[in-house]
Amino acid sequence: MLRKIVDFLESQKINFENKKVLIAVSGGIDSMVLVHVAKKLEWNFAVAHMNFKLRGDESEGDQIFVEKQAAHYSVKVFCKQVDTLEFATQHKISIQEAARNLRYEWFDELATEEGFHYILTAHHAGDVAETLIFNLVRGAGLSGAHGILASNGKIIRPMLQLSRKTIEEFASQENISWREDSSNSSEKYSRNKIRHSILPLLESINPEAQQHLMQHAFLMKGYEEIISGYMMELEHRLVIPMFDGKVSMIYLSNLKSYPSPEILLYHFFGKYGFNSSDFTSLLYQSETGAQFISGRHRLVLGSDTLVFLKNFPEEISEPVLVVAETKQIELTYGNITLEISNPDLTGRFPVKSDKHTAILDAAKLRFPLTVRVWRRGDSFRPFGMRGTKLISDFLTDEKIPSGLKEIVYLLVSDNEVAWVVGHRISDDFKITPETGTVAKFQYHQQ
Repeated sequence: MLRKIVDFLESQKINFENKKVLIAVSGGIDSMVLVHVAKKLEWNFAVAHMNFKLRGDESEGDQIFVEKQAAHYSVKVFCKQVDTLEFATQHKISIQEAARNLRYEWFDELATEEGFHYILTAHHAGDVAETLIFNLVRGAGLSGAHGILASNGKIIRPMLQLSRKTIEEFASQENISWREDSSNSSEKYSRNKIRHSILPLLESINPEAQQHLMQHAFLMKGYEEIISGYMMELEHRLVIPMFDGKVSMIYLSNLKSYPSPEILLYHFFGKYGFNSSDFTSLLYQSETGAQFISGRHRLVLGSDTLVFLKNFPEEISEPVLVVAETKQIELTYGNITLEISNPDLTGRFPVKSDKHTAILDAAKLRFPLTVRVWRRGDSFRPFGMRGTKLISDFLTDEKIPSGLKEIVYLLVSDNEVAWVVGHRISDDFKITPETGTVAKFQYHQQ
């Protein structure tokens, strides 16, 4: 078994020579076997035990046992007691998640304070199989199909390729002591149900089920590494980021030129809590304007666009007052800079400006101005037109995608719209040959 561990670490390009390692020890068979292995292979190690105070005297007994075993192996031991139940209640998470968060946070602290290069855990092939099944039942994607990783930053799992049976046989041969956690026999927890009911059932169909699941996880990890690079390339090609990543947009005609567009969308946005069925419905069953909501995240379907709004509706900036001395106007989505010229400098500003720049007659503006999101009923006289137009109709005519319409700002002077920010100025505020001082506004989306 020692040879298998050494070969496995070499295959993962992990070397503990001249390194300090910290072993997470519960006192159970897996972690005690790992301690024994570390001693046999002469690793430079210490052990860490967290007492979660969940099983009364049994938890206290585990801590005492680990401390005695550390003395037996002549290694330093770190122990810490935590109120896991209180932490879980305070953070509104499960006890299992609370224990995991507390454990790894402490391990990281120890590694930093004590100079450990790696943190070792005693996960084995059975844990991989359980995690894989657990993730599949929860509907995990490709990243959930590889179960547990052999290494993840400082976390190393040297026994990941070993079966539970192999570990038990080694413990028996080496007369290794351990303590049995009574909660492991309870089917109160989902993982225990998988361990005691589902895995044995699978092994009754195929005795090699656990090994095959381990092999599947290994292959999925390789596939994920290959595919993730390609997916990242496609994301850069298809997803247009805006406003420092608060908003993204995809042209559906581009997306649909690739195979399985719903899978691509799941890869791009599934991490925000949307289901794979959402993307199928969005692409093939929904009408323009349809919205899919996950928590505070929103996907809005246009005629040929899909707009993603992250954490929306978040607190969009209240109407912002702008005085003549203002240099920059900070908004939730972008910012606007303002420059007012002296009369002798007006020649450097063109009469016609791009959509993101508004050149206005400063004398026609009534400061303080207001910048706010447009509202139903707002109207203005678009540059070059005689009549007025509702902002809602203007945005539709301009083919502004659904989703982006909701975050269009107006520059307002004395209740009159002077500029639909980023789109069109009002004809009422344009500069003319008689213009003296001009105000130059520029909208920046990043």
